[in-house]
Amino acid sequence: MSTNSPLDQKKRLGQQGEAAAVLFFEKTGAVLLARNYRVGRYEIDLIFKTPEGLLFVEVKAQTSPRDPAEAVTNPQFQRLLSASGVFARRYSSSIESALVLYLHYPMNPKLDLCIPMDP
Repeated sequence: MSTNSPLDQKKRLGQQGEAAAVLFFEKTGAVLLARNYRVGRYEIDLIFKTPEGLLFVEVKAQTSPRDPAEAVTNPQFQRLLSASGVFARRYSSSIESALVLYLHYPMNPKLDLCIPMDP
């Protein structure tokens, strides 16, 4: 079994992107609550607690720059909203929440989209 298959490379890039996102948000004082949190068939990559509320992070690691609007399809986005709403209601219904798209492009990680959510 090759460790350099395209699937292995994609998995490693995804893990690197998630690790970079954790460092990025922890530097702002956010506390990691969950990683790869599953709600049914849906998954939230990272969930943080901040002084402002919960932060739900979808990490997209890629090898080339891309428009953030193309990184997540509308059905994926709707599933993320649904799953993050379940988590927020389950654990802290009175806390403000936000859904974030974090794009990891090697050497240039950045926050590309932040959407406030109603609890």
